[in-house]
Amino acid sequence: MSRWILALFTSMLGLVSALAQSPVDTSKWKRHEARLGGHVFSFKFPTERLWPDFPPTLVSEIDLNDPGTWKGKDESHGPLNTIARFRWENRGWFWQGVLDWMHIDMGIDRRPEWFKGSLLDGEAFKAMIEERNRRGTEESNQKRRERAERTPADSIERRTLHLALSKPGYGFEQVRIGNRIWVRYLSPGNGYRKRPGVLYLTALDESYFVTISIDPSPEPAKGKWGLWVDATVKGLLESVEVRPFSP
Repeated sequence: MSRWILALFTSMLGLVSALAQSPVDTSKWKRHEARLGGHVFSFKFPTERLWPDFPPTLVSEIDLNDPGTWKGKDESHGPLNTIARFRWENRGWFWQGVLDWMHIDMGIDRRPEWFKGSLLDGEAFKAMIEERNRRGTEESNQKRRERAERTPADSIERRTLHLALSKPGYGFEQVRIGNRIWVRYLSPGNGYRKRPGVLYLTALDESYFVTISIDPSPEPAKGKWGLWVDATVKGLLESVEVRPFSP
């Protein structure tokens, strides 16, 4: 009897472990394709839990030769370089509303003019991303300081400047997910954020790379929602495919 009970207990543990490791069924996900210059970038995403008030943004083509694509707050982030944008929710009982959320933003970026290495060289690409993050953080903070200095000494903007200043990213590393190499790092943002975002970047060619920004929520995801978030991020990244564009 004891052996039978032990065998049953072991089987139940295996089932629970399997369920915990696979809280999503990626076979039911939708695949989206976007033409990015000479490449077709595609990925799968779940339609369940999408926040109705924030419908997904899905772009099917981005003209990389259009100067308007790159006009924006800095040399690479423009209003037209977004590939996709999603927000999923963890909704409680009707009286609780939304308990948690996850936001994913995908975009294409071009190599900085100051970078002289190869985007297809893993170590050089990682070093470029670190330097780009450092420069971007310093530039953003300098603009915030200059803006605050133009306000009265007792203004809210001056008194809260220490919270508005961004911190540089950290934990830069190369990781293989699916059939691609990504640079992954954490972005703490500014003092208003309680949990860092996560960014994954992968090179398309010598001129362009894709950035996927994941903002789980201000509080750490827990329980079934936390498992769902982790499995969704993993499944989405594993589903990424890049192939040459063929007219």
